[in-house]
Amino acid sequence: MADCVQCGYCCRQGICLVGEWDFDKEKCKFLTEENFCGKYDEIKDSPMNPAFGEGCSSSMFNTDRENIIKARENK
Repeated sequence: MADCVQCGYCCRQGICLVGEWDFDKEKCKFLTEENFCGKYDEIKDSPMNPAFGEGCSSSMFNTDRENIIKARENK
């Protein structure tokens, strides 16, 4: 699985087991402006966690992720 670069793409597509959808902002309400999950530690440490924290689950055709990787390469 590809590394997570915290682009927030997955949290703008749908919600996980503890997520809540913000219909006005069209994203999970726990996604911060910096594209961090506000419930990361809670989810990662949960026994119901399927694979949270294991990498990117949306790496294909994810231009948000690709742009972050390109910007990091150019630094």
